[in-house]
Amino acid sequence: MELARLTAAELEAFLDELWVPAQREMAALGVHTLQDDDTVRVEGKRHLRARIDDERSLVCVAREEGLLGYAAAELQMPPPIFEQRQACHVNELFVRESARRRGVGTRLLEAVEAWAADNDCDRLTLTVDADNRPARELYAAAGYGTTRETMTKPVDPAE
Repeated sequence: MELARLTAAELEAFLDELWVPAQREMAALGVHTLQDDDTVRVEGKRHLRARIDDERSLVCVAREEGLLGYAAAELQMPPPIFEQRQACHVNELFVRESARRRGVGTRLLEAVEAWAADNDCDRLTLTVDADNRPARELYAAAGYGTTRETMTKPVDPAE
């Protein structure tokens, strides 16, 4: 398996084979509602081009006779009132269904962790849906622990 940064040359294939399916899977979890397919592709391409060009951002893809999965991460600094210690936030991790439970997600996390170390980060952070048991198990096995919880409440316009 090869792990490498996403390139502009493979952006179209990446969108179709990994990124759009990942967004559909997230929408199915009830996190967000997707726009129409054209908007998803246009905005996704714009978003990913910006990430490819940003040195403080990483989109790492796993390949083995095609695209298997990806991890997206970014370097973050706290507000200026706090000690300035850089962190790496894992924004997305997705492995196509046919490649799951084969170590692809673990290898992608390891690649992000190496990038974070190369960029002098002191920690990694990520957010995972409470109901996403396979992802929670992957992150726990990789040494991630819960330090904060996000609570949500829908806004009722009638109130």
